[in-house]
Amino acid sequence: MTQKDKKQKHANTKFVELAQQRFKEWARIKGLECSVDNFLLFMLKHSLLREKVINRYLVTQLYKEYRAEGTKSEQCIYQVSDVVPYERTIIYDILKNYSNHFNENKLTLK
Repeated sequence: MTQKDKKQKHANTKFVELAQQRFKEWARIKGLECSVDNFLLFMLKHSLLREKVINRYLVTQLYKEYRAEGTKSEQCIYQVSDVVPYERTIIYDILKNYSNHFNENKLTLK
């Protein structure tokens, strides 16, 4: 493990510790239980999750969900574009990069 990897691992651990402390305090003040849903709400509210990350996740997961239902690829793209604020060409690019990385169903731009 390189020095950079060690530093990143330490930074990740420290981030989790600090976010957990802040979340527990925030949940206590708001009178909320410490649940996964409330933690994600906290992450969004305090800009710890970026919209770009959320939208990319939604594109890949919704596409998989629609395909599992038997929807054709092109129709899936239209359905995903109704949910996320991206044009269809950007959705194609996200899915192409995702499939190249994870070696799943390859997509081609038309």
